[in-house]
Amino acid sequence: MDRLERMPARAPCDAPVGRRKARGMSTKVQDYLAGARYCEDMAAMTDGHKVSADFAELARQWRELARQRQDFERSLHDSE
Repeated sequence: MDRLERMPARAPCDAPVGRRKARGMSTKVQDYLAGARYCEDMAAMTDGHKVSADFAELARQWRELARQRQDFERSLHDSE
């Protein structure tokens, strides 16, 4: 199987429109976590150590962004 056949079918920005909030997460947080999953999948599929490490770092950054967004949304909710 060549590398193109192993690539994920959808990028994070291809998520369906109009989906519902899951487990109290906003759609933005869901999008950020989808970005992390995509990067993790790509890291697992890439052969080069540098490329794989770059995707793993991007996944970490997506997860951190999701955490920051959740903290921000909680602070807005708590201030109401």
